[in-house]
Amino acid sequence: MMDLARLTVAAAWVDGDLANEEINDLKELLFKVDLTEDEWRILEIYMDHPVKKEEADELLQRVVAGISSNEQKALVTSTLTALFEADGNVTPEEAAFLAKVERAVAGASTSFFALLSKVMKSAVGQRKARAQASSLREANIEDHVENTIYYRFKRAEKEGGVTVDLPEADLRKLCLAAGVMARVAQADDEISENEQQGMAVVIAECWRVTPEVAALVASLTSEPATRALDFQRLAYNYFSCTTHEERQQFLVTLFRIANACEGTSHDEIEEIRQIAGALKLSHDDFIAAKLTVPREDRVGL
Repeated sequence: MMDLARLTVAAAWVDGDLANEEINDLKELLFKVDLTEDEWRILEIYMDHPVKKEEADELLQRVVAGISSNEQKALVTSTLTALFEADGNVTPEEAAFLAKVERAVAGASTSFFALLSKVMKSAVGQRKARAQASSLREANIEDHVENTIYYRFKRAEKEGGVTVDLPEADLRKLCLAAGVMARVAQADDEISENEQQGMAVVIAECWRVTPEVAALVASLTSEPATRALDFQRLAYNYFSCTTHEERQQFLVTLFRIANACEGTSHDEIEEIRQIAGALKLSHDDFIAAKLTVPREDRVGL
């Protein structure tokens, strides 16, 4: 999988030109690939500088050489399909490419890389472009797309007079975290008033903000726009601004959210498990966080 991800990056660099914004879009697109945190850091190195033809050829050979079964062929196809479907739409060009992938890989044809290069250039940036095109608010469009809760918090702050004594970077991080928390709270398809209040308590304690600020952030998580957030983008943005240790501690916070109202349900546990994987955390990290739930509340754990 790592070689395929590196080959995909090489394809995006095929003409030696990849703008900073395109690199960021590429990172977001590839974040969905099942890689460990260490592998992701290595992949970022490939995104920083153009990949030479010789290295791209070697990567192609390694991907092809690593395919020894129909299951592995299917894995290559499904991974590329997931990348192109990440923005909710597959262009005719991408669909045509995916239709040829299985034959091209099996035949070790260099045309596979040429096709991959063409469609990667098409795919990079499509997610953000579509999200922006669907928004009617031009001002602060970056926040509206990348950190919706922060965007709405700043609007509510301006309109309601709420003030927050928190550095800007920390406020943005809190708003991203709140979006992830909401996924746990709504694992049963709704965020109850008790869950919202429990979330506010945890936010106030963990981020050291006033109860008013915590209540506002918690209330924003139950809005329809928050429920429709793109989880891949949300996970990527939170991952990008946190350390490994912060993400480990965040799993503990998520279990506190889950346990804040009538104990932790099976659906909430599975949601946190999915979040842990999306944040490049290990199964051991997940288990360690799960075991922080008080023993008396561990029914079903």
